[in-house]
Amino acid sequence: MKVFFAGSESDKVDQQIHAAGIRNRLNSFFYLKSKSWDKLKYLNLFDHLIIDSGLFTIMFGGAKDKEFTDDDMYAWFELYMNFINNNHFKNANFVELDVQRVKSSELAWDLRREMKKRVNKGTIINVYHLPDENPDKLIDYADFIAISHPELRKHVTEKERYELVKYISVKAALKGKRCHHLGMTEKKYMQDFSFSFSADSTSWLSALRYGEVKTKSFNCKYNKIRTETDPDTQMLAMLFEDDYKNIMKFKL
Repeated sequence: MKVFFAGSESDKVDQQIHAAGIRNRLNSFFYLKSKSWDKLKYLNLFDHLIIDSGLFTIMFGGAKDKEFTDDDMYAWFELYMNFINNNHFKNANFVELDVQRVKSSELAWDLRREMKKRVNKGTIINVYHLPDENPDKLIDYADFIAISHPELRKHVTEKERYELVKYISVKAALKGKRCHHLGMTEKKYMQDFSFSFSADSTSWLSALRYGEVKTKSFNCKYNKIRTETDPDTQMLAMLFEDDYKNIMKFKL
């Protein structure tokens, strides 16, 4: 299973994590939409790239408190199609506008069919959400299917989540379809569903959120992390204290 590093969208970050050996990247259209190709071309450095539609941020993330009407959604769809078709991505897959949770499954189907007609490069990733109910239709339709783990964690029990993930992952694999696990790098799931194509998460940024990095490599916990702000990019830099600088040091 390939692991895609998600979050912290910046051409500086893209270049530096690639230099550190990261080869799979997930970025969001929400943060990329206004960037020129000169700022985007570094994404072609990665062996595999997933670009999300940005709807997760609009509906559940940092922009969730802003009103998002049907007209806004269709306008967003047009922007997204132009962004995909007018840029020169080489190894990219594109997540559909998965509006099932806040609009309807029927509307999601209308948009995915239209997207399939219009996208001129890469592979479209179709996302299963609970309002889709039985996933069989989407498994049959999709070339590349994704499962939204953040939604399942919130709305079903852990047992139900596991069984649903197993059903979709196994059935997709038996049909020769690729499966991606959105927002998931949990060890048990990655082991049990290692036959899936990929997963992603922002867990690599945990030190910025919680002020520490846990690791088994040195049988200890780095808990003396300070953060600084890069005045040019407003990105956070992670610098370990002196005792650990010779072991691990990196800057985003």
